[in-house]
Amino acid sequence: MSKIVWIASYPKSGNTWMRVFLSNLVSNRSRAQDINTLGEFCNNESNAKYYRRFFDRPLTEVDAAVIARIRSEVQKSIAIKNREITFLKTHNYMGSYEGYPLQNPHLTAGWIYIVRNPLDVVISMTHHYAVSVDDAIDFLNSENTATESSESNVYSPLSSWSTHVESWTSENHPLVCYVRYEDLLDKPLKTFRRVASILGVRESGAIKQALRKSSFAEMKRQEAKNGFVERIGESSPFFRKGKKEQWREVLTRDQVQRVIDKNGVQMERFKYIPKDFRT
Repeated sequence: MSKIVWIASYPKSGNTWMRVFLSNLVSNRSRAQDINTLGEFCNNESNAKYYRRFFDRPLTEVDAAVIARIRSEVQKSIAIKNREITFLKTHNYMGSYEGYPLQNPHLTAGWIYIVRNPLDVVISMTHHYAVSVDDAIDFLNSENTATESSESNVYSPLSSWSTHVESWTSENHPLVCYVRYEDLLDKPLKTFRRVASILGVRESGAIKQALRKSSFAEMKRQEAKNGFVERIGESSPFFRKGKKEQWREVLTRDQVQRVIDKNGVQMERFKYIPKDFRT
């Protein structure tokens, strides 16, 4: 049985980009990996297909606490198929829900966590979930935020952006790596090299090649040609802009303040509070 390395983030924070990079790094093939086969490299822990065998009714009718009770067993059933490392995607916060662990502690070897400026997360959410800016802010600020069970994914407790970030970034050990989405954009080689190093990959050529094959332009090209299975319904393209500080063109001063009022401590920690909002 393998150990689990989590690829974790709050929604719309760069989780997919990280998984595409890692799949290209590990496969080391001449051609870019197909973004629609990401699940073969890094499973989605919340994928409904892993939970259906436990129930004789639709997952939408199963209580969230019952889902929580079997989560560790589901993760074990995924990990048992591999010999070394199992990469698992998650948007859950790190911890327990209804008294049950959201991440199997006996199988967890470490994690890669991507944090993104919540002001830009808000903008990305409006396109991905087709909601208003104010609804996206409410989503990001609420301690009760979760995604409900559907035909494709089971219930995922997220909590607020701050709680989520703090839960994943309060521990340090050799197989844990925290990266800012903005550093992936501004210093890609240096930042992705840090990620690769926890997997024992330090050869610059392999890292540069994986970066080329996982560029935003390449991901956008693939989506335009073949679609993307993780896109929700008829929402905007999944790989839309991939830029930072988009919030400056959209959010009002009051909306920015609402995000800061709730998430200021963690925003300060990761240098996300704009200069003109500092007290």
